[in-house]
Amino acid sequence: MRQAIIAVFPSAKHCLCTWHLQRNAVSNVHKPKFHEDFKRLKSLECDRDEFDKTWAVLVKQYNIESNSWVVEAYRNRLKWAESYLRGHFFAGMSSSQCCEGMHAYFNRFLKVRLRLYEFVWHYDRAIARMRVNEAAAEGVTENSFPVLTMQLKKLEKNAAELYTRKIFLKFRAEMELEAKFYVKQQLEEEDHFVYNLEQSIGHTKRTCKKVKAKEREGCEEHFVAFTNPEFFPHQDEDGR
Repeated sequence: MRQAIIAVFPSAKHCLCTWHLQRNAVSNVHKPKFHEDFKRLKSLECDRDEFDKTWAVLVKQYNIESNSWVVEAYRNRLKWAESYLRGHFFAGMSSSQCCEGMHAYFNRFLKVRLRLYEFVWHYDRAIARMRVNEAAAEGVTENSFPVLTMQLKKLEKNAAELYTRKIFLKFRAEMELEAKFYVKQQLEEEDHFVYNLEQSIGHTKRTCKKVKAKEREGCEEHFVAFTNPEFFPHQDEDGR
């Protein structure tokens, strides 16, 4: 598949399936709670240097430097680590969920030993159920309008008009999360501004650095880097 993607879609960004990656971590590294730390590191929002340093800490913590799967996983980090995938659009997909989800859906209706006419009948029943659910979701979207709760009313209203209700609720949840950032410090450099942002969620703090280039001929460039210095050591089940 890797060679086919390079040949047919040379400009595409190839991302490994999160679900299969996590399953391989469990089956190849027999260390208690390693896969939990690996999952958090995989989705950690930080720059590449911090990811590499944190990976080194993780590998040393579990004493798995010589594990062949760990070595290969790090070699392929450009295809699964959030730090290396940032800036590429995947439409919210991190796994082969479309295919896997369709398989799981049809497994509810189909059995292994079915005659051909039985397969066709159950398949039609599954498709009919899917169309009924889609029609119900579309009816809710077209015949009702969500209550606007954000301060950015125009942006929220525009999203409600463009997206289906389910996608809109996900979009608004992301907006509400990012709206909790506040400017902690503003620095002006020679050709750009630096904004240090902070976000408090319960007892957890997230920091963000935003670099904004000064206007040049009406054009602006933006770059955002997230860091989380308290990623390790591993927390216990009570979150302590």
